Amino acid sequence: MNVLKYNTEISVSKYRTPLMGIAMLWIMLYHMAIKFPGIGILISKGYLGVDIFLFLSAYGLYYGYRKDNCDIKRYYKKRFLRILPSYYFVMLLFFIVDSFISHKLCLLILLQRITTLGFFIPDLKWSYFLWYIPGILFLYLIFPLLFKGLKYVNKIKYITICFVVIFCLNGVLVVHIFHYGYDIASVLLLIPRIFIFLLGMVWACVEKKWIGYIFSHKMFMIVLMVISFTFIVYVGNMLPYRYLRLFMFEFTPFILAMPGCFIIFTFIYDKLNGVFRKVLTFAGVYSLELYLLHVTFYGYSKRIATTFDLNSNMTLTFMFFMSFLFAYLLKRFMNMLMPVMGLIIKKRS
Repeated sequence: MNVLKYNTEISVSKYRTPLMGIAMLWIMLYHMAIKFPGIGILISKGYLGVDIFLFLSAYGLYYGYRKDNCDIKRYYKKRFLRILPSYYFVMLLFFIVDSFISHKLCLLILLQRITTLGFFIPDLKWSYFLWYIPGILFLYLIFPLLFKGLKYVNKIKYITICFVVIFCLNGVLVVHIFHYGYDIASVLLLIPRIFIFLLGMVWACVEKKWIGYIFSHKMFMIVLMVISFTFIVYVGNMLPYRYLRLFMFEFTPFILAMPGCFIIFTFIYDKLNGVFRKVLTFAGVYSLELYLLHVTFYGYSKRIATTFDLNSNMTLTFMFFMSFLFAYLLKRFMNMLMPVMGLIIKKRS
C-alpha cells in the first residue's frame, strides 16, 4: 500500500505505537549528545520527540476516555497506575545506587522526586531530564477538564482561547523565572506543550473529517514540515534562550511539521521489514520504561568510562542498548508485582 495515496484505512491510531517508538528513539539519541555525521541537526532537535509523545498521548486518551464513558475514577486509576509504580520503583532503586556510590544519603532529594515537588518549585533540586514525568501527570490530571471544554465549545474558538491563555501564562512565568535566576526551571518545558497536548485531543476528534485533506495535500504538508523545522533551527541559533522561551519558538512551531512527519513516517514504515517494525513497536510499547532508565544509564556510562579508561562514545552506545534490556525487565517485573499489590490492598480493605 502506498500511503501517499490516501485511503480510509489511514489514521494516527493505526501507526500510534511505532510513532511513539520513533519519538522515543529520537529522544534517546538526543540525550546521548553524540555528534552524528550527516544527521547532527536532526538529532540536536530530538527534544521534539516529546511533543510527538504528548500529541499521541492526548490522542489515545481521547478514545480511551470515551470508551470508558468518561468515568473519571476509572480514568485516573488506569493512567496513574501506568506511571507511578514504575516511576517510584526506579527513583528508589537509583537513589539507593547513587547513595552507595557517592557515600551520601540525602532523603530530601528522594522526597522531592517521589512527590515531584522539585519540578514545581525552582528552589528545589530537580533532574532536568525527568521533567516529563510530573509534566505528563499534570496533563493527565487536567485532561477531563480539557475534554469537557472541547465537548461544549466550538473547536476553533476553544483552540484560540486555550492558545492565548497558555501564551500569556508562559510569558508571565518566563519573565518571573528569569528575573529570579531560575532560567532552567523545568516547568518552562511543560507550559507550551499543554497546547500540543490539547491539539492531540482535538485531532482525535476531527481526524475522520480532515485526514483526507492532509493526504490530498501531501506535498504542501511536507514543504510546511521542512519550513517549520528550518524555522526552529534558525531561531534556535539566532534568538537568546529567554526569547525562545518567551515566544514558545522552541516547541510550538513543530505543530505545523507534524502532518508532514506523519505522511513521511507512514510511507517509510509500510516499506520496512519485520525487524525494524518490531524495534519501533518495542520502543513504543516500552517508552515509559525507556524514558525512566536511559538518562540515568547514560550518567553511569560516563562514570564507567572514566573509571576504566574506556571510550566514552562506545560506553554510551552500550548503555543505549542496555536501556532496552532493562526496560523490558522492568516492565515484566512491574506486571508481576501489580497483581500482588492489588491482592494486598484488597485484603487490607
